[in-house]
Amino acid sequence: MNALISTKQYYCILLLCLLKLAVASHRDDKTHVYITNDVGKGVDLTVHCKSKNNDLGAHLLHDQQMFEFSFIPSLWGNTLFYCKFTWSGQLKWFDIYVEHKSRDDCEDCYWKIKPNGPCMQKNPEACFPWNK
Repeated sequence: MNALISTKQYYCILLLCLLKLAVASHRDDKTHVYITNDVGKGVDLTVHCKSKNNDLGAHLLHDQQMFEFSFIPSLWGNTLFYCKFTWSGQLKWFDIYVEHKSRDDCEDCYWKIKPNGPCMQKNPEACFPWNK
């Protein structure tokens, strides 16, 4: 009976060690998001990004300026960052990072914000409609 308990304890400790190792290796993998103002020549863009737990504040970007932020994706695979974009009387929203959609495409996510919607800078460029 004691040997059985020891075996269970051994497997529990082994499982905890493996879980800790998996978490430690995952925690070093930061995702970087880069957002460039491309709404029009000479037009300023205000970007305000948030997640459930983080409000990154409002940032004013002049034409072709970039705002960058980074984070460690959730261990549970549910990280979401959404941004509000305002310029010249326009107000638009977009989910700039959705982990279950973005994880494979986007360890370094480069976006250009255009009047018709955000465009991910990959080959080929992928443009998306604004959130409704």
